[in-house]
Order: sequence, then C-alpha cells, then structure tokens
Amino acid sequence: PPPPLTSATNTTEINIKEVAVEDNPEDEGDGTYQIGDIWYFDGKKHEDKILKNMNCQLYIEFLDEWVDALVIDVVVVHIPNTKLSFKRYNIAYFPPGSEVESVVNDAKSDSI
Repeated sequence: PPPPLTSATNTTEINIKEVAVEDNPEDEGDGTYQIGDIWYFDGKKHEDKILKNMNCQLYIEFLDEWVDALVIDVVVVHIPNTKLSFKRYNIAYFPPGSEVESVVNDAKSDSI
C-alpha cells in the first residue's frame, strides 16, 4: 500500500489504501467494472480521464468505504534528470455525517 497521507483541511490524518478491483464478470480487462446498475472506471487504468473539477469516488481506509468526492487539483510530478513523471490528486469530500469538507492531498489514481 502507499504511504500514509498527511494533509487534510480538518487536520485529521487519513490513509489511502490501495484497492484491487476484484474479478467481475462484466470486466473485460479494459478498466471498467459494474456494481449493480452503475459502471465505474478503474482510476489506475484510466488515469488520463481524471481531471480537475471532476466528480469521482475516493476510497477512505479508516472508513473502509468509498465516498463521493471532487478532484480539486491534478499535480504532475517530474522526476529530476529523467523524462519520467507521475500524477497525484488533491481530492475534496465530505465524511459521512459531516458538514465539514476534508481534503486529501497526493492521492494516487488507484484510490480514485
């Protein structure tokens, strides 16, 4: 799993857990899967589709559930002395039962 995240607007420490998509009869290996009547993208396989101001779902480990969220920023990190880069995402969400917005900084695509 990725290292714990250390930023949230309400100073609550939260960890993002790497979540593997279980085999689903509807999943053709293209990074889409169905739960009930709703189809989802696997964030890791469809990272190019994760954009600023996009609605999404975010897995919150300490809640052990997916919550509705909003991508508030996409950060591209360039690795010095290489042509390599990777993306991290800043995500806003409301914890269940709360009216206080929380922000997760540096989320990985596999938690979206």
